[in-house]
Amino acid sequence: MRVRLASFVRPFIVFIGLVAAVAGTLMGCGTLFSWNGRHATSVVDLPASGPFTHRLTPEPGRRYTFAVEVVFDRATVPIKDDAYFVEARMSFVAKITDAKGNEMLSSVGWFDPNEPPTFLLGQAGNARRGTELVAERLVGPVTAIDPIVVSIDLGEDRIGAARILSRRMVIYDDAWPPSIARAFFVAAAGFIVFIIGIVLVIVRFFRTRKK
Repeated sequence: MRVRLASFVRPFIVFIGLVAAVAGTLMGCGTLFSWNGRHATSVVDLPASGPFTHRLTPEPGRRYTFAVEVVFDRATVPIKDDAYFVEARMSFVAKITDAKGNEMLSSVGWFDPNEPPTFLLGQAGNARRGTELVAERLVGPVTAIDPIVVSIDLGEDRIGAARILSRRMVIYDDAWPPSIARAFFVAAAGFIVFIIGIVLVIVRFFRTRKK
C-alpha cells in the first residue's frame, strides 16, 4: 500500500505543478498584455475651480503619471452616432516641481473632451450601467527621488452644456498590479513543483530498475 501510494503521488505532483505553471503563465501574460502600464495608487478630489496642489513622496525607482479627470452626468449629454457627445471646455494648467521649486514638467492648454490630449472614456451609447462618462488628461510621467509637488489649475466649464458630477486627480505609478504578480508567482511555484515531481519520478524509476 505504501509503494502504491508513493507511485501515485509522484505523477500527481508533476501534473499539479504543470497545471499551475501553465495556468499562472497564461493568466499573467493575459493580464500583462491588457495592462496599460499604469497602476492607480490613490485618488484626490479637485476643487470646483481654481488652483490645487498635492505633495507626493515617491517610491524609489517608480515613475508617476497624474490623470486629471472630469466625470459628466450622462443624463445631460446628447447621443450622436451611437456615442455620447460632451461639449465642455475648461482652461488647464498643470505643473510638477521638486521640493526646491524647480520645474520638472508643465502642461498648458484646454481641457476639452473632443480635443487631444484630453480623451473621453465610456462614451459608447450602449455603455454598461454604472460606467462613468469621464474626460481624462494625463500629466507625466516623471521620476523622482525627493518629494514632488503637483499643481493643477482646472478652470470652470465655459460651455456648461453637461452637468459635472466630480473632478479628481488619479495618481498612477508603473508598479505591476497585484493580479499580475500573483499570477506569475503561481506560475513560478507550479514550475518548481513540476521540477520536483519530475525528479521524484526519475529517482523512483532508477530505484525500481535496480530492484
